[in-house]
Amino acid sequence: MTIDTLDDSQKDPATLEREINQTRSEMNRTLDALERKLSPGQLLDQCLSVFGKHGGELAENLGNSVKQNPVPVALTAVGLMWMMFSSGR
Repeated sequence: MTIDTLDDSQKDPATLEREINQTRSEMNRTLDALERKLSPGQLLDQCLSVFGKHGGELAENLGNSVKQNPVPVALTAVGLMWMMFSSGR
């Protein structure tokens, strides 16, 4: 994006329209790139990649947390089951 030294009020309408169209085009390219990067498939691939690299460590930490804190884990599990079964009513 070029920055002209002229004040916007001094620019002719054709120049302003061209700059607006250029900015709009740049925004569309940025949005398209974000859309591709944040697609569900891409996010799933990233999650699987991270889990593949650190999955053992994550499972070990989760297991240690469950062993050290069984009551909060049990209460959380009961709460989640309660929400799942009560939402159908």
